Amino acid sequence: MSLAPLTILACGMTTAVGLTAPASCAAIRARLDGFRETRFMARGGEWIIGAEVPLEEPWRGLPRLARLIEGPLRECLAATERRPEEIPVFLCVAEPNRPGRLDGLDTELFTQVCAVLGVKLDSRSRIIPAH
Repeated sequence: MSLAPLTILACGMTTAVGLTAPASCAAIRARLDGFRETRFMARGGEWIIGAEVPLEEPWRGLPRLARLIEGPLRECLAATERRPEEIPVFLCVAEPNRPGRLDGLDTELFTQVCAVLGVKLDSRSRIIPAH
């Protein structure tokens, strides 16, 4: 089997300590992480430690995930002269049997991301459910 070469044209990042790759990397270099106790408890009764990304609206579910993806994709699209329709996007998401996995993740995420971005992504784009 012959594998086609893969070229990474740009990167983008949204984290709890930065909404862009440069901001996130600077915060990480400064040893900021944004982790704290959440309002959720583990089965053993301890508070779960997590880091929430501060978005403008209190989005939940797939709409929130689409907006978390929006920023990095905008960063990537701004770094290239190619049109979104020409760049395959591969999104790795939670494996199918993961507890709390969102319904419609494999079938609806790209639709919501495209709506938020106002573009159509390359037809070779794929959702990759993996751990």
